[in-house]
Amino acid sequence: MTDMGKIIDGLIRRTEDGTLKWDTGETGEEFAVRVDAIVVRLRRFEPDDFATEERYRLDILDHKDTTVAALETNDPFGFVPNERRATDDQARQLGRLFVLVRRSVLNTQAVLEQLADALGAD
Repeated sequence: MTDMGKIIDGLIRRTEDGTLKWDTGETGEEFAVRVDAIVVRLRRFEPDDFATEERYRLDILDHKDTTVAALETNDPFGFVPNERRATDDQARQLGRLFVLVRRSVLNTQAVLEQLADALGAD
């Protein structure tokens, strides 16, 4: 079986170098990218009354939009099946990937540079 950690590393690497163009999903906390015929969705869930930490979910869908693999973090109640439960390393990777994807989609660096220029900051 393919190591999900390697897949996440590849997503991180290609997001950092700008070769993956992520789109926003249904909410500001969900993003998606197409790699060939495969769709990857990444979602963040904010802490709530039940979970005290952010949770992430990565879904991999085939050309028929069927989820063929999924990975979830921070499952305080043990509802996530073992095959979908992220390891601690994978959870850190998903958190890092989410930050990179969000910055990429929102074009954070360009917005900050524009603001600094408008404020006359060097």
